[in-house]
Amino acid sequence: MALINIMLASKRRRRGKGTGSSFFVPGSISSVTSSSAEPEESGFFHEWSADCLIIDVLHPGRPNVSKAELKGKLTRMYEVKDPNSIFVFKFRTHFGGGKSTGFGLIYDSVENAKKYEPKYRLIRNGLDTKVEKSRKQMKERKNRAKKIRGVKKTKAGDAAKKK
Repeated sequence: MALINIMLASKRRRRGKGTGSSFFVPGSISSVTSSSAEPEESGFFHEWSADCLIIDVLHPGRPNVSKAELKGKLTRMYEVKDPNSIFVFKFRTHFGGGKSTGFGLIYDSVENAKKYEPKYRLIRNGLDTKVEKSRKQMKERKNRAKKIRGVKKTKAGDAAKKK
């Protein structure tokens, strides 16, 4: 079993939940002690409509816990309607294993998530598609842009018009 402890919960106490909430993820070990760390407060991003969390995961006997598993647990814990509005990232396993720490963002809606999240995180969560470009196209664009300075550089980077 793995104990997941939310170290930083939002100031607005999303949907009546308090700080320091924890829940179990099934694993290979049956008994786990809880973390003694004190929960702290983090800000609520009003302009983003998102809760910011630092997630502390205790997982003895397991190498790590998958992000999909964490998203599922956070969905149930915070009673989120759409699991696509939850983003977990930057998880690092502590030396010796058994514990990982990472960040999480819970947006009020998927539209807000698409508006404020970086493109690479949207691609990782399946909310956007990656545009594949060839090496030659990227190099041609770079070399065209090198010849021009200022505002015109963005137009020069576009594909050359055929006559």
